[in-house]
Amino acid sequence: MNNTLRALCAASAALVLSGSLQPVYAVTLMPLTLVMERDKAVVVLHVQNDEARTKIFEVQAFLWSQEGGEDKLEPAVDLVVTPPIVKLAPGEKKIIRVGVMQKNTGRTDEKAYRLLLRDITPIELQAGQLHLQMQYLLPLFMSPSRPQSGVQLVEFTSPDNPRCIQITNTGNIHAKLVWTAADGAPASISPAQKYVLAGGQALYCPAKSSTDEGHVVAGVTSAYQNEVTSYEVLPPSH
Repeated sequence: MNNTLRALCAASAALVLSGSLQPVYAVTLMPLTLVMERDKAVVVLHVQNDEARTKIFEVQAFLWSQEGGEDKLEPAVDLVVTPPIVKLAPGEKKIIRVGVMQKNTGRTDEKAYRLLLRDITPIELQAGQLHLQMQYLLPLFMSPSRPQSGVQLVEFTSPDNPRCIQITNTGNIHAKLVWTAADGAPASISPAQKYVLAGGQALYCPAKSSTDEGHVVAGVTSAYQNEVTSYEVLPPSH
């Protein structure tokens, strides 16, 4: 299911040092990417506890920006999350609402946020177990009045990888790189996941195996598209 994240883990990401395995459980989140249309003031996230025990999550919203291609998160003072603490019995489903303090229907550029769900369920450790609690960081976008996409991809040589890709986003919405491949060789497709926010620039270095020879192509999409668009990665001299 495209819009569902089923995060599978052994005993809630528990690493059992004794070597014995615990049952596999899951938490379901839907959708994976939240989009608040410009005429709306609330977006909804569905959460389901597929574990055999009660789970408790803390939910926080962060303003998402990028500096030098790196993500920067800071508390989102213009958003309200309800409820901020979610308690789910085994098999229970609940809704988390994220609302904006002041609706702005005239924004020209997309605003980007991240919604953090952190597992704060009390842990009861047994001898020989290390229990790591999960957290989920979901993208949340406020759409502009007129979403416009625009990207340019250019080969870039880094000290560690001669076939990196410099992604320049000239649109007013985010761009998401989802795969790279050698031109004319679809079997060489390598999955990727790199966000470049509106007006931003970032560097992505794909695995050498899929792009060692020939031209490189890349697949780019966004939360406003149902398909992936293929782009040729231009040579540096272009």
